[in-house]
Amino acid sequence: LNAGVSIDAYVAVHCAFVDGLELLLAQAWASNVREPLAKAMLAQCLKDYERHAQFGWLYAKRRAATMTDEVRARVAQGLRQHIETVEFAGYHCVGLATQVDAGPEMTDLQQVQAAGLGAVTAEQEVEIFRQCLERTRSSFAQWGLDLPTVEHPRWGTF
Repeated sequence: LNAGVSIDAYVAVHCAFVDGLELLLAQAWASNVREPLAKAMLAQCLKDYERHAQFGWLYAKRRAATMTDEVRARVAQGLRQHIETVEFAGYHCVGLATQVDAGPEMTDLQQVQAAGLGAVTAEQEVEIFRQCLERTRSSFAQWGLDLPTVEHPRWGTF
């Protein structure tokens, strides 16, 4: 832990946004799974993803009303930094990778999806990311938190 990082900003970024993104991805995987063992494993994981994301959203909503302008700015800065350094490295969605050739991983996703093991294509992952960020931006705006747009070299403005 870093005492210089606001716990409110940390939870808003890593619990509300990141855990929310992981939940949406896991739901997409579960909707594509045909293999029974993979389906059972994803069903168990979904419970945890739901619980983690729910905590993040409940916490962020509750704390937003008491955030100072400085903390609100830290939330926006934290989310932007996370997206640019982690998400645009392909951490959750390989199609967002900007520093490496993710072609082999994109091919792997197609093979896993075709095998019924619960994957989505890289393009579908990027669309899920876009939807998650839009949902986050909309929800945070209702609480007075303005999140900046970010530019991706291939996918444009998020």
